[in-house]
Amino acid sequence: MTRRLRTHRVVIALLAGLGLSLCDRIHIHYGILTHTDTSFLGQAWWVLPMFCFVSYAALPAWRLVRRRLGGTAPSTTGGELAASTLAFFASYACTGPLDSWGAPLAALLTLAWAARLVRRRCGGLLLFSLALALLGPALEATLAGLGLFAYDHPDLGPVPIWLPTIYLHGALLISDLDGFLD
Repeated sequence: MTRRLRTHRVVIALLAGLGLSLCDRIHIHYGILTHTDTSFLGQAWWVLPMFCFVSYAALPAWRLVRRRLGGTAPSTTGGELAASTLAFFASYACTGPLDSWGAPLAALLTLAWAARLVRRRCGGLLLFSLALALLGPALEATLAGLGLFAYDHPDLGPVPIWLPTIYLHGALLISDLDGFLD
């Protein structure tokens, strides 16, 4: 890995970790999520480092899947990356005030993801999206099971039914970031 790429990944991980921590605050604000330890600005101290680590690992994980399945990263413009980022944060943010919609919200966000997925021609993106939508909530369910936080109205085990859809949208953002950096 080149030094330039490593620097990009660190900066991206820090910015993404901060952005995801702010999104986490949306869930706290709307009473959807409660941390047992709120020692760092109303969140547990480990939230920001965890989001930074996940963000740091996401791009190489996607690139590995893409390469193994013979795909290439379609070029992404700065405008397309900005739109993808906005779509991701909008999907995340709407889960705060619309949490009580449950399954209908999950269906709407899944349809929005499918509409965004259709325009992409990148091998492995569907598989990567589904893997993220399974692994992300599984990790969150594990952390909730350890008592580190709790969703106030879970309906898919210890997590909300709409949670996998945030990961679906995250996979598209990761793919677009890859296309922008390539």
